[in-house]
Amino acid sequence: MRISRVSNNNINFGYNKHLNNELKEKLSVFKDKDYANTLLSLNEFCNSTEDKIRRLEKKSNFKKSSSDFVDMLLQAKEQLAMYVDILFGEEFKYSDREYKHYQDEFYRNGADKENDWRYDMMDRLKYWSKGVIDKKDAGMSEASKSELAKKAGEILSSTVQLPNSGLLELYTPTANSPKNFDSVAGMDKVKREFNEGLLQLIKSPDKAVLDYSEYGILPPKTVLLYGPPGCGKTFIAKALSGEAQLPLFMLKLSKAGSHYINMTSKNIEAAFEEAINFSQKSGKPCLLFIDEIDSIGFKRDEKISHEDLKQVTTLLQAMDKAEDSGIFVIGATNKFKFLDPAVVRRYESKIFVGVPDIEARKALVELNLASFTKGQKLLSDKDAICKIAKLLEGFSNDSICKISVSAARNAMHRDRDDITIDDYKKAIEETSEIKPDTKEYAIDDLFSKKNIGFK
Repeated sequence: MRISRVSNNNINFGYNKHLNNELKEKLSVFKDKDYANTLLSLNEFCNSTEDKIRRLEKKSNFKKSSSDFVDMLLQAKEQLAMYVDILFGEEFKYSDREYKHYQDEFYRNGADKENDWRYDMMDRLKYWSKGVIDKKDAGMSEASKSELAKKAGEILSSTVQLPNSGLLELYTPTANSPKNFDSVAGMDKVKREFNEGLLQLIKSPDKAVLDYSEYGILPPKTVLLYGPPGCGKTFIAKALSGEAQLPLFMLKLSKAGSHYINMTSKNIEAAFEEAINFSQKSGKPCLLFIDEIDSIGFKRDEKISHEDLKQVTTLLQAMDKAEDSGIFVIGATNKFKFLDPAVVRRYESKIFVGVPDIEARKALVELNLASFTKGQKLLSDKDAICKIAKLLEGFSNDSICKISVSAARNAMHRDRDDITIDDYKKAIEETSEIKPDTKEYAIDDLFSKKNIGFK
């Protein structure tokens, strides 16, 4: 087993603080203040972004290849290195010293070229660290410095900064995350609803415009997923991100809620503003996912407090603004009947995500067994898979995955044998998973005037 050298507690990870202070000192006395301030801002952006990446690295689901923060850092750092080397040349050796700093960290961190962003940073810096900057460039003219300052400013302003308030979390896929709709077992009706609706607006805008001009039909920009817990509402939202090739921001309601007067409303408004700003600066739309939206979009009545009333009103206004600003708002709830009618109206499409049917259950079992070395024999037995799927009728997607793990554990306890249908039977008999009552979540007249309060 390979032991990563990251475990060495004596290692001090972080950007080069000593070199950073030297750079600040040099720029603080530089005559061209505009140029110096631009580089200081670019340097500060690099440091804050690098700090963010290092915090993300501590999470198990961090993946370099899918991190927008890494892309931003590499781009900004390379430009900063170029400008600093042009300005101070061999006297300072900024790129060379930074290259050695990241090289040292790279080897201490395990020297994994594929998964360590430090290796990519070294690749960006190696050109400048070889001393290719001609010494004469250090004494460049005022016009040249002005032009470089302008370019540095353009780089800084064009670099899209992700929300950093903590209210929004950028969804970063892991090895086990859905890549697109192909990763979703079953849910054919749900996927069809998206493909014929919101995804058409994203992937085929010309056809969407044609449908509107000829039939007055416009795909929805907002979608509400409702149904029993554990049936894949969040999973399908993550898969939608990959299918649409758009960033997905998740509103963290635990951060948005506050006992301070008006603060919850302000947090909701701020979260939407951050998503809108990102969309405008990046020049492309994004997805905003609000799980358990019933906790902030609940029904308003005479018993509701003034603060709660303002909170719901703020949500409604924020959704209206988001729709006009390139934001696709996806909501999820297992308490549809608790939602305020006005919130329900804001969602142009409402999709029921229920317990999986027989085909979806077979797909889920196969998906789980495919990842188990000891499950390959059972995976090839289609009749056994069908029998297991029938035994799992009524269970949610999440429960089926947990039962599959229990079945695997049963086989492991049996002298590490292959997983069998009997292991599944035992797991089902002993499970504490509860089958949800779908009638509680899917009512025939759910959208009638009586149920959602239309007048």
